[in-house]
Amino acid sequence: MEYPQPSFWLDVTKTFIGALLGAGLAFGSSLYIQWRLRRQDNIRAGNLALALLAGMLNSFLGLRVALLQTQGEVLTQNSKAPLWIQFKPTHHNFLQSTSFDLSGLAFLFDKEGVGIIEELRHAESLYDSMRLLIPTHREVRELIQERHFALGIGPGVTILKSELEAKVGANLIEKANVLSQVLIAH
Repeated sequence: MEYPQPSFWLDVTKTFIGALLGAGLAFGSSLYIQWRLRRQDNIRAGNLALALLAGMLNSFLGLRVALLQTQGEVLTQNSKAPLWIQFKPTHHNFLQSTSFDLSGLAFLFDKEGVGIIEELRHAESLYDSMRLLIPTHREVRELIQERHFALGIGPGVTILKSELEAKVGANLIEKANVLSQVLIAH
C-alpha cells in the first residue's frame, strides 16, 4: 500500500499557521495578564486613597464633635460668652501621612477623573490646614489661660468682659477670635 506524500507547501502552511496562532495566543495572554496586574494596582491605589480619606474624615468628625461639645458646655454656663472663650485648648491626634499617591491614581486621568483628583487634593489641603490650625489655636488659648491665672482670674471670679479683655490683651483676643472663626468655618 502506497501512502501519499504530503506536499511541501502544505507542511509549510501548517507550520506557519501554527506559529501565528501560537504567537497570537502568547501575545494575547501576555496582554491579558498585564491588564489584570494593572487593574489590581489601580484597585489597590484606589483602596488606599479611600482608606486615607476615611481616616481623614473620621479624624475631622471626632475633632468636630469634641469642639462642639466644648462649645456647648461653655455656652451652657454662660450663654453670652464671647467667641474667643467658647473653644478651649484642644489636643488631637492627626494622621501622620495625608498625601494621596497621585502617581498610583493616574489611571483616573484616563477616565476623565480629573475632578476626583481635584477633590482629593482639596480634602488633603483642608486636612493639612486643620492639622496646623489646632496647635496654633491651642497655643493662643493656653497663653490666654496663663494670663488669666497670672492676673488671678480663675473659676468663680467675677470680672467684667471689658476688664478681662483689657487684662488679657486686645491683640491676643483678636487672634483667638480669628482662630475660632476659622475653626467654625472648617
